[in-house]
Amino acid sequence: MKYVLFLVLFVLSFAQLYAQPPVRIPLDTVYPTQNGYYTGDSATIFFPAIPNGAAVIAVHWLGGVRSIMDAWCDTLAAHGYLAMTIDYPDPINPPAVQFPEQVRDVKFAVQFLRRLAHRFSIDTNKIYGLGNSLGSILIGEALIRDNDAAYFGTDPNISDHFNAVALLYGLYDCSNYLQSRLAIPEFIAHYFPGGAAQRDSNTPVLHAGNIMTPLFLLHGSSDNTIQYQQSVEMNDSLTAHKKPHELLLFQGEDHAFDLTTAGDFTSPGLIAKDSVLAYFTRAMNSTTAVPETSYPSDYALYSAYPNPFASSTTISYALPTAEDVSLKVYNTLGEEVATLANGEMAAGEHSGSFNGRNVQNGLYFYRLSAGKFSQTGTMIVLH
Repeated sequence: MKYVLFLVLFVLSFAQLYAQPPVRIPLDTVYPTQNGYYTGDSATIFFPAIPNGAAVIAVHWLGGVRSIMDAWCDTLAAHGYLAMTIDYPDPINPPAVQFPEQVRDVKFAVQFLRRLAHRFSIDTNKIYGLGNSLGSILIGEALIRDNDAAYFGTDPNISDHFNAVALLYGLYDCSNYLQSRLAIPEFIAHYFPGGAAQRDSNTPVLHAGNIMTPLFLLHGSSDNTIQYQQSVEMNDSLTAHKKPHELLLFQGEDHAFDLTTAGDFTSPGLIAKDSVLAYFTRAMNSTTAVPETSYPSDYALYSAYPNPFASSTTISYALPTAEDVSLKVYNTLGEEVATLANGEMAAGEHSGSFNGRNVQNGLYFYRLSAGKFSQTGTMIVLH
């Protein structure tokens, strides 16, 4: 089974797609099972009557709110977008869910649409994302690891880059504002294994400097589930890193202010809907929405962060083209301690984590080799 991507085409011919109701596509029948995504996830595609050439992948979470993303996708389809939801089980009592399986689903969805763009009449440079609540974690983690095929087990020959993203009442810095009643510390640990130490050196949001996608953040100022400071801090982080972004706060609104559980838009929800539609329209007509072929202009090996460190550190690097990459850690005797990357990597920003818990205190070297490029950095372990 090379790809079981013809499931959609088996259901209907292309000429019939737009005359049919949404088609549910189980991800475990679309993507090879050896990639290790979580087997309960599924997707639904909403086909527009008159395509505008763009697509939106909507990601939600928490059981029982499927009607919210269905309403968003119905609206998007009515405005010409091919809309695709990714549906996850309730995470309050999750089975053995391990990072990065749900994020891999997001990237698979982007690659799925990009691979079949000609079939769906969509432009490969007009694939957008829409997340809400904890779904924003999944899209956020996807954004900071663009085209990292080696890490996610995705197809290195197809970009998984979003061209623009809108995130509603999202969670971006778990260490500061995570409410204990969400009761998913194990899940959070997979995203932020280094805790607060993994955050950016200049900002409170994890690796915001790696984001290459324009963002539109929306949040209610009276959100008692995920405080609005989440979006404010993300906004400040993106500003510090000179990333294209917008922020819209809804005064006095609580969590999930946009729709009722029945799927009806509230009064502020109608404003949010119009604002998101206007944002995607601007993205379609603007060069600010980074095309999927936009990659770093040169090789780069960045400083490990944090450094010094006690438990773990992250080493990031940039590739202007796909290369065979080796990223290894050595001690002062020149002995290899760890291999963080070894194999072909797609163009883009990448990173690897080094676990220092099992090594002695002292100075270590990390060396990146990619094609003719080679560079070495230093880091210090202090338990």
